[in-house]
Amino acid sequence: MDEFVTKARKRANELMCEMFQQEANPDGDPVVELMTAILEDGNGGIAPPSNMPVTLDQWHTWNLLVLNQPQAVSRTVAKEMRDERLTIPADREAIRNWAANLLLSTLDRLGML
Repeated sequence: MDEFVTKARKRANELMCEMFQQEANPDGDPVVELMTAILEDGNGGIAPPSNMPVTLDQWHTWNLLVLNQPQAVSRTVAKEMRDERLTIPADREAIRNWAANLLLSTLDRLGML
């Protein structure tokens, strides 16, 4: 595993603890969990940033992929982060933008857009 992605996963786990008072699932990918948690609206829908719209269909596709193909999603997210050098930003709104961008890029790489 690339050191860049390893550091991002460690930071994502730290942010899950700070922002949501929970640790990422040890069997899951903390980056994917952070992305999902930061964009989820609390009612099973999505609350994307206004400058990076994610449709409800894209959100449902994302959640189905995370449930049914978690390793493929994790690998694709890691590849996108590594190729684009996408670091996790510091503030909450910037993290929402980062997560929405990464979600859309991942769906595109998986041929789901």
